[in-house]
Amino acid sequence: MMFFFKHEIYLFEQKGSVECCHLLLQCCKGPKLANQLDNSSKNAAHYAAAAGHYLLLRELASVEGVDLEAEDPDDR
Repeated sequence: MMFFFKHEIYLFEQKGSVECCHLLLQCCKGPKLANQLDNSSKNAAHYAAAAGHYLLLRELASVEGVDLEAEDPDDR
């Protein structure tokens, strides 16, 4: 089941849907979900930053335990 939600948070992030990300983070193990790495070793914060979604970064920052300083494997 986490596999589905993992991909959902990235999809919502890439579309810039703050409300959907908020709901997923509140109901589905927020930091654990947001900190999961994909096949490229990137987490939700990497994708939000790469897409310029500062509101999503603020949403991620509001959840205790979300790693906003995870190393980017692409050195960005």
